[in-house]
Amino acid sequence: MKKLLPLLWAACLLILSACGGQTDTESLAYTLAGLDPQATMLTVNGREVSVELYLYWLQYACSVAENTGAVDEEGNLDWDYVYADGVTAEEYILEEALNQAKTYLLIEEWAETYGVTLTDEEEQTVDEEIAYYAEQLGGEDAYADYLRQIGITAEANRRMTRDFYLYSKLLELTKEEGSPLYLDDETLYQYDGITADTILVDHILFLTSDDAEDNQIRYDTLEEVRQSLLEAEGTFRIDMFNYIADTYSEDTGRTYYPNGYLVTEDANFVEPFLQAALQLEEGEVSEIVTSEYGYHLLLRKPIRDYVADAYLGELLMAAADEAEVTVSEHYDTLDRRAYYAAYRQHLEDAAQSLQGNTEETAGDSSGA
Repeated sequence: MKKLLPLLWAACLLILSACGGQTDTESLAYTLAGLDPQATMLTVNGREVSVELYLYWLQYACSVAENTGAVDEEGNLDWDYVYADGVTAEEYILEEALNQAKTYLLIEEWAETYGVTLTDEEEQTVDEEIAYYAEQLGGEDAYADYLRQIGITAEANRRMTRDFYLYSKLLELTKEEGSPLYLDDETLYQYDGITADTILVDHILFLTSDDAEDNQIRYDTLEEVRQSLLEAEGTFRIDMFNYIADTYSEDTGRTYYPNGYLVTEDANFVEPFLQAALQLEEGEVSEIVTSEYGYHLLLRKPIRDYVADAYLGELLMAAADEAEVTVSEHYDTLDRRAYYAAYRQHLEDAAQSLQGNTEETAGDSSGA
C-alpha cells in the first residue's frame, strides 16, 4: 500500500486544545493499555516519542486502514486484510504509525537545524486558532472532554499544532533560492508535466446563471475581492487568495488541484481562461475573466508551489527511513489489536453516554 504523505491530514486533525488537562490515571494509555502516557515508547535520532503520542498515531493509522477497506463483515478493523500490493493491514498500521511519529519529530529537528522558529505573533495565532476550535465544540470543558476521549493531552496537542506551523515555514524554504531546502530547477523539472515553459495559475470561480441580477452581484463581489488582493503584496497576497479560493470558489476541481493548474500554451482550458493566464506575470492578479462557466479571478503563483509539499514530504520520508530509531519494551509488548478494540469500545461508550445525557436533558426541559 502506498505511503501517505506525512502531513496529509495535519490541517484537519491537529488543531487541538490548550485548555484543561488530565492526570495519568485518566489517560487512555493508562486505562486501556496499562501504560504511563509519558513513558518513552521509542526514540528518533535521540528524541523521545511518548506512549501517549505513539498511541495517538496508532489510532490514526488504524482509522486510515478502516477507511481504505480493511474491515470485516461486522465493520470492525480486519488486521489480516491484504491490500492489492500484498501488504497486510497490520503491516501498514505498524509502518504508518511509526512513520507519523518519526515525521513529526523530524519536523522539530529540521526546524532547529535550519533556524526555523515561530514568532510571537505566530504563537499568538496558534493560541487563537486553538481557542476558536474550543469555542466551536462548546467551550473549554467540552473540548477537554473531547481530548480525553481521543487520548491526548492539551500539551501534546499544542506541540503538534506548532509542528504544523513549523512545517509550513520549512515549506517556504523550499521556494527560497539559496536555502538548503531549495527546490532547484533540475529537481523541479523531474515532476510530471512541468517544463521551463509551464506556469502555475490558480483562480477563484463564481458560477453564473440565467439570473442577471444575481450575476451582477457575483461580479461586483469578485471585483471587491480583486481590489483587496491588489492592495496585498508578496506571500500575503497568495495566502489571502488561497483562503478566499478555498472558502468561496465554486470550482469543483479545487479538491484535486488545491494549488492551481499547470498551464502551457497548448493546455486544454477554456479560451478566455487560457489567454488571461498566459498574460500574467508571477504574483500578478488578473482582471475578471468571463467564460461559459462564470467569472474567474486568476493569480499566477510560483511554479514551485505546485510541488513543494510533495517535495518536502519526500525529503522527510527519506530522512525518516534513515533515522536512527530505538524502541522500548513498551513498543515490543504492546498488544495493538487489543488496544484498538478497547479504544473503539471506549468511543462507542462515550457516544452512548452523550446520547443518554442529551435525551435526559431534553426530557427535563420538556416540563414533564
